Amino acid sequence: MSGKISVRSLAASSGGSRPGHQKTVAGSKQRSPSRLEVEVQSRLSSQRPREEDRARVDRCLQALAGVAAQMGDRWKVSPFGSAGNGFATKDSDLDVTCHELREEGADGIEGKLVQAPAIETLQERLVPLFNEHPDFSVVELVVNARIPILKLCFEGGLEVDLSCHNTAPLHNTRLLKAYCSVDDRIPDLGIAVKLWAKAAGVCGASSSHLSSYTWTLLVVYFMMVAPKVRLPMLPVQAFSDEESEADRGVDSIK
Repeated sequence: MSGKISVRSLAASSGGSRPGHQKTVAGSKQRSPSRLEVEVQSRLSSQRPREEDRARVDRCLQALAGVAAQMGDRWKVSPFGSAGNGFATKDSDLDVTCHELREEGADGIEGKLVQAPAIETLQERLVPLFNEHPDFSVVELVVNARIPILKLCFEGGLEVDLSCHNTAPLHNTRLLKAYCSVDDRIPDLGIAVKLWAKAAGVCGASSSHLSSYTWTLLVVYFMMVAPKVRLPMLPVQAFSDEESEADRGVDSIK
């Protein structure tokens, strides 16, 4: 798929209209928000990323891109998860993956990319670079997980989980971000449900509960079947183009 994805056109072609908040009809009496709605909105307002939070994430992404560039021109860093999908809170950590772009062959066909194992790249190439960086501290290298993770701390406050060659989540991140752009109630409800699930102790795959991502999918499905919303189902395949999105690196999810 070439060019930028038009979410509105995809929503229209899927048979739904852009939900959004319903406008108040002239002359009609607007309903007062309930106590629960007021409390939820207050909680959401207190949990939304502040300007300084967003600025620190931007600084971190630029610093990560600088570290990746030291390994070669084709190395990029791409954020995924809550940092890129619209469901972030002020306490969200930053999930990123460092990946090497494919090199175009002389005949225009993508050449095959021979990648070193992720753990090797993390341990032998990235750890030394981050140890020398003044704004990063290396917390832990998790080697026994299904996807090895290098845990970092940026500027003493932002937790960063760095993986390598882990581009599969970028597809899901783009899809959820598109849903957030269709209706601003989606991120509100998604964040509210995640906050409730974490407070109730029922969120976290490591504890045999539903993951934060799964709770978010349930919110999207609810918005699809709710009679007063009828969120259109976006075509999943439209967000799986790694060449036009993932391979653009940091700037692809902003």
